[in-house]
Amino acid sequence: MVAGTAGAAFAQASLTGNVTYGYTQTTSAAGSLASGLGVDTAELYLGSKEDLGGGSTVEAKLGLADTTRAGVTGGDLSLVYTNMSVGQISMETEKGSDYFAGIASAGAPVINMDGKHHETRSSSDSIAYTVPVGPVYLRFSHGESSSGIGLGRGGAGSASNTVKQRNNTVSAYYASGPLQALLAFRSYDNRIEGDPLSLAAVGGVSDYLQATKNSIINAQASYDLGVAKVGAGFQESTGTNGITVRDALMGVSVPAGAFTFGATYSTSDLQGARDTHALVGWKASQYNGRATGYSLGVQYAMSKRTSLALKTANWTHSGYSQYEADAALGTNTAGAAGRGYDKTANETTLLLSHSF
Repeated sequence: MVAGTAGAAFAQASLTGNVTYGYTQTTSAAGSLASGLGVDTAELYLGSKEDLGGGSTVEAKLGLADTTRAGVTGGDLSLVYTNMSVGQISMETEKGSDYFAGIASAGAPVINMDGKHHETRSSSDSIAYTVPVGPVYLRFSHGESSSGIGLGRGGAGSASNTVKQRNNTVSAYYASGPLQALLAFRSYDNRIEGDPLSLAAVGGVSDYLQATKNSIINAQASYDLGVAKVGAGFQESTGTNGITVRDALMGVSVPAGAFTFGATYSTSDLQGARDTHALVGWKASQYNGRATGYSLGVQYAMSKRTSLALKTANWTHSGYSQYEADAALGTNTAGAAGRGYDKTANETTLLLSHSF
């Protein structure tokens, strides 16, 4: 909606959001069952866009997410300056997008595997510059630690057991006709050299699972055939002392009137974790191996703003997703009954969604 105009320059204000409610049933790899009704998404976005003249605009977005009767616990924020001659500068505090969403998954209405099969996404402060070069958009971005969100907090700090890694990313995005493609490379700083997944007393405090990242390369593409859209993607993450995680995903979506059917299949391979610690029962090599997962879904568009979706997924936890969980707990549970390593988990969800 338009809030007001003034002179040659004008500002537009908008209020948008999404509410998604439904039912989910999950069976963990350990066999425990959880199910029930509840809110999947409750987001409200306040936006303002001002025409500065001369082909320049500035746009701000304030997101309020995870809204319940108890309060609001998060939301994406951004401030974007665009100049038609020099490109776009964006400053954001956002949760990272699904690594294979949209392109590799071909827009399929499925359950994404972040935090289940693939690496957990985190929020960070970032600044980026995007410039079009012909049909390609080049983007250069700097992201700060998810452990230090806030003004003056994410760049550097005193030493502690919490690893704070910043990153620099360069990416190229191409979209023309039925083809979409993305190639990205990310490099991390503040690396901890030393045997990965080891325990060592540092100042009397246990230094848990301090393997850190070196770099990530991600490549993905999709093609719209008309009767179906297909996509594929590959990502390789490297860590200290040889840990390598390779994720791959293939997706397809098929429109049929008001219905859209979709499916994805993914794999995650971790190699390089070594048994370097003498602690009894500590087997870092248990994180090595391949995990697989798939998701199926169907979405029915009741209108342009309202849809009903049924989705199901089945996966084995990857070594890296378990590493992340164990790092948060400060313990090694790979192979233990509580973690259910190499056992299958599944999830089924029915969701009604309305955007405004």
